[in-house]
Amino acid sequence: MLLLFPIGKSDFLADSLEDCQNGKAPDRFFALNNRFFYECLKGARSAVKMFVMSHSGQILIVEDNRDCLQAAQKVLEREGYSVRTAMNVDDGLALLRTNRFDLVVCDYRMPGKTGLDLFNEIKRQGWETAVLMITADANTAAIREAREAGALQVIDKPVRRNELLGPAADVCDAAARARLANLLSFPY
Repeated sequence: MLLLFPIGKSDFLADSLEDCQNGKAPDRFFALNNRFFYECLKGARSAVKMFVMSHSGQILIVEDNRDCLQAAQKVLEREGYSVRTAMNVDDGLALLRTNRFDLVVCDYRMPGKTGLDLFNEIKRQGWETAVLMITADANTAAIREAREAGALQVIDKPVRRNELLGPAADVCDAAARARLANLLSFPY
């Protein structure tokens, strides 16, 4: 078996032994007849993929109603997501400044600042996180305002399990795939 081993400034990780054998590599590489070494590299690539996929699903819930907050947290954590919570917009912003979240689930109407205020600050800061707005206010103007601002979705309370898990899965899976693609595109 023929294996290419990286040397010089540019690194290369063959996707398969066939790539190595077919010479699909820069001239700066030399051949090494060592299947074990190739399997180690292949295993490392798989380990990176498993690590990224297992560390996805960082969700922040900002909700002033403790019962709603705890219910949403319980549903999401049972599905394997890592969940942080805040009872108001200011606490949510403090968490956003120090953590990366794939998704923010926030109530539209809270005392003081609203979920829309939180969403506008997320956009202003340039944080790359999706926002799922929940509301007990069936006011179409509030829903329209949140959608026009760019909220991923606006869900009426009481929130049903599948209404929360569907968007969470979509967003967190897409974020994990993007992180994985970014890591795997790095030249090894």
